[in-house]
Amino acid sequence: MGCPLPRVLREMLYRSLTGFIFITALAVSALTSLLVFGVIGLILTDLLSHTGTAGVPSAQEIFGEYLWELLLASTLPPIVGALLVTYVLRAKVSKAIRRLREKAARLSSNPLLEELSREDLGFYELNLLRDSFLRIAQTLRDTTASRDITELELRLTKALVIPSDVPKKWDDTARTVAERLSEVVPLNCMFVGFSGEDGEAVVEFFWFCDRDGSYEEEVKERIRKTLPGLKEIKLRAHSLTAGDKREGELVGVFFRDASVGGVFCSGMFIGERDSARLKVVEGFLPALMSVLGSAKALEEYARNIEYYATRDPLTGLYNQRVFWELLEYEIERAQRRGYSFAVLMIDLDNFKVINDTYGHDFGDKFLREFAKLMRKTFRREDIVARYGGDEFVVILPYASEEEALRSARRFIEELDNFYVEAPDGKPIKATVSIGIALYPQHGESTQELFLTADNIMYKAKAEGKSRVMLPTDTDLTRTAEREGKVGILVLEALEKELVLPAFQPIVDTKTGDVHAYEVLMRIREDGKLVNASRFIHVAERMGIIHRLDHLLMDRALEKVKETDFSGRLFFNLSPRSLVLEDFLKDVIELVEKHDFDPDRMVFEITERDTVKSIDLLKGFAESLKREGFHFAVDDFGSGFASFLYLKHLPVDYVKIEGEFVRSILSSKMDRAFVISIIALAETLEIKTIAEFVESEEVFKAMKGVGVNYVQGYYVGKPRTEL
Repeated sequence: MGCPLPRVLREMLYRSLTGFIFITALAVSALTSLLVFGVIGLILTDLLSHTGTAGVPSAQEIFGEYLWELLLASTLPPIVGALLVTYVLRAKVSKAIRRLREKAARLSSNPLLEELSREDLGFYELNLLRDSFLRIAQTLRDTTASRDITELELRLTKALVIPSDVPKKWDDTARTVAERLSEVVPLNCMFVGFSGEDGEAVVEFFWFCDRDGSYEEEVKERIRKTLPGLKEIKLRAHSLTAGDKREGELVGVFFRDASVGGVFCSGMFIGERDSARLKVVEGFLPALMSVLGSAKALEEYARNIEYYATRDPLTGLYNQRVFWELLEYEIERAQRRGYSFAVLMIDLDNFKVINDTYGHDFGDKFLREFAKLMRKTFRREDIVARYGGDEFVVILPYASEEEALRSARRFIEELDNFYVEAPDGKPIKATVSIGIALYPQHGESTQELFLTADNIMYKAKAEGKSRVMLPTDTDLTRTAEREGKVGILVLEALEKELVLPAFQPIVDTKTGDVHAYEVLMRIREDGKLVNASRFIHVAERMGIIHRLDHLLMDRALEKVKETDFSGRLFFNLSPRSLVLEDFLKDVIELVEKHDFDPDRMVFEITERDTVKSIDLLKGFAESLKREGFHFAVDDFGSGFASFLYLKHLPVDYVKIEGEFVRSILSSKMDRAFVISIIALAETLEIKTIAEFVESEEVFKAMKGVGVNYVQGYYVGKPRTEL
């Protein structure tokens, strides 16, 4: 290994362009000088040989005689040498530059860059230029690769953006995502694994080529290594676009915990070899897991919502809303086909004693077991519902009076052997009072049938309990008279303006301040206040509910104007009131009359009277919204219409169904529903209100899960004065 200095000198002298020209010029100059001095020597020699001889030319004559030879001898060699040097240099440099250009034109991969880096161009300066060019080319290549990676990341992320109309089934979402990913990478298949019960796992494969057992075995092996305790791994195949298998790699992520939607692994088999791109895809997989896991969780949530929208959350029986819908449907069907059916109103005797003695948790357990007995005793085609509290209703299709009595008495007999063991070990039994109403003998409308069965049930309870009763003609007359009295009361309240507003506070959970008041309707009768529950259905059937709503708003705005309250007012209106032709004009006149800011008024939509055309309701709601008014959905989560309103109306608040709120401390299911509703509302930028907050514990629980506002007896009862 020699000294660095001679090697540098050699590079400078022999391989440097400057050195090459210098040596060449030096050689030409030396040759030229040699020729010139040779000619001069000849001339001097000739001069010296003729000095002093007669007839010999003088030096001037000799110089003149040799001038042209001298000039020719001194100029011709440098010119020839320069031309020679130029030719040689031009040929060598041109060849080097041509090679450099050819390599540059072909630069598209690392091997060619490496080949060029080893290329000797023959000149030191051109090699330096080559090295600089290679550094620039590598920088450009790195930049291009970085842009390609960034573009790949963006396209992969875009494939996860699900449209607003999310498919109900999670596998539809997964199929959509897989098809989008196939447009970004050469996808053979996509898979996702969900943990099941009892140590099982299910892996869903979405194939873009023929199924490959080796792929599946490779995934199985990775799962076994990650979760060695699994008993079984099930595979489910979903065939997508058919195609040929492309050689590539498995890219996957596998976790021990299944936190989102039960998903614990996801991955792809893609026809890709580039390590950088494979790493990008691998980094993208946790996001894929999150999206598919969320889709799975949403499907489960939607399934539960669909179930509990029709079911009582405690007992699993049909809820009150579905009972009314099915009762109306049964009347229409009975009218068309000409048959009779029965409605049974069932009330547990002395249930309050059970609750007071053993607490609400045991009371809830007792109701659940009681509901199981009802499902077991009545026929499959019978409609069994929990109306509320300890009251239950049953619709018996195609039932005569004798059949209805027989079914009710059989249930009472089954109760003789029914008990639930209390915490102290005692067997707790129950009796029931049952009232029966038959269609069409005892009523031809839903309200008539229900009121008749309800009144007769209370008559049975008053006459000794644990019995079944049918209405007599006298009972029917009394029921009609009672409903007629309510109708007269409503008409008198309108005529004499006896409608009064009662204000129940809605409190901010963070500050404890009153955010708003819900305005409840009351009617004064003989110096007492009558709750709306007694007359609201009669007013709706009479078609005058909108007049009561208008009078209520007028009285409430008048009373608020006399106070310094600056918050909002919630008015609980039926959708039918909202879609009346003059409603918008009337409500604007009211706020102008009382100088009340529309931003402070919230219309609380209920399902007392549904609207057949949601588009019609949407149009009126949007008109009111443009005027500055706000909207809330009442009893959110208890029925399909709540979600329909949320989708189509400009909703600002949701009031969470009171059944969920009451049981949040004792029911994991109800707590999960409350949390889910809050999460949904936050996503849609909607405020939440929890109803039926009747204790400090429930208030703290609501505050803990993030409810914005609460309403209930704990924070304030309805009162006629602010």
